[in-house]
Amino acid sequence: MILFCPDSSLYFARNLQWERLKNLEKTATTPDINEWAGFFRQPWAGVQRLGASGAHDYQPQYSVETVRAEAIASLLLNLDFSKEEKTPLLVNFVQYGIDCYSLIRNGGCTDTWKAVGGHGNGVKWGITFAGILLGEQKMTHLNSNYPELQFGQDMQTAFVKDMPEGMQQCWNGSEVTYTGMYGVWQGKPAGKEPQHLPYEHQHPKDWVAATYTYWGTKTRTRFSGENYRRGQNSPAWVGAALAIRIMQAEEEYEHPAFVAYVDRWMTIDDVPLRAEIKAHMHPDDTTDLDNIPAGRAWDPFVEEMWEAHRGL
Repeated sequence: MILFCPDSSLYFARNLQWERLKNLEKTATTPDINEWAGFFRQPWAGVQRLGASGAHDYQPQYSVETVRAEAIASLLLNLDFSKEEKTPLLVNFVQYGIDCYSLIRNGGCTDTWKAVGGHGNGVKWGITFAGILLGEQKMTHLNSNYPELQFGQDMQTAFVKDMPEGMQQCWNGSEVTYTGMYGVWQGKPAGKEPQHLPYEHQHPKDWVAATYTYWGTKTRTRFSGENYRRGQNSPAWVGAALAIRIMQAEEEYEHPAFVAYVDRWMTIDDVPLRAEIKAHMHPDDTTDLDNIPAGRAWDPFVEEMWEAHRGL
């Protein structure tokens, strides 16, 4: 079986580096691996931001779902299925990484996957995974090989010591921080509006509550950055960060703050933090913080995998 790259490179499935995959015990809610092989049977390519050019029939339009899909696929491939059972998903998922990489290789997409709330997630881990299995360093170490590329989950996570001047702290004492809806790029906040800037360096009493309307829905007032952190991004990132750890791929992924942030999200004592935030919410903010606590993932399978295998 041959895998194709638009730069005329050919890769053979028989040369995939199977030794990089683990054979961990399945969990109670392990998905059907054949169904997931089918999800990646067709190209997931999009050259425009905000999902505007994805294949609407089968490809997620909101990239929170993209990083969730990458996570489940890569976790499944590290379970104790037989080689024969893994092969269809592995081949399709590696081809997905090659396809995404081709958009970079052909000179575009520097800001296609930049942070915009819940958009910009995924792609980087899919490409890196493919590079690991192919033994192709031009597809790993993307930060070094393509320093102008922007990836949402990396822009939105940073060690506090690496934040811009005046932001090198986190109100809850953490060493790693969430950097807001638009994140930080090349040492500077990428957002312009106050509600889009980093905010965790401040106490919640100083956070900006923004009023906005999405696509004809009712007007909302909320700490928009915190809402996206809790309600969209953080629970979607858990599986990808876990897969990076399981495969010992931190060096190839090249953004340790992403993995460290997910550890913070899954282990921090969130009860007193939610109470402090609620004490300073805008009177019109109806967000139920207790319904979006830390320590969870969107998918029960990912939560089970975290519980069973994070300690490796």
